[in-house]
Amino acid sequence: MFAKILALPEFKIEPDADWGADLGGDSMSYIDMAQTLNKEFKVDIPEELWGKLMTANDFTKEILDLAK
Repeated sequence: MFAKILALPEFKIEPDADWGADLGGDSMSYIDMAQTLNKEFKVDIPEELWGKLMTANDFTKEILDLAK
């Protein structure tokens, strides 16, 4: 999903790559990502965490925690 939102090849998305600093994402694409993940995985990532979850690993951990 990171690759799709950021229009990057999947091989460029490292699990610990930072959304903005490493991948070139901005605040609008971040919101799109959070909303897409919420829909896709049927979770509700709290808005207070938006901007704090910055890597694929961060999002994965949060989604797994919410899915429990």
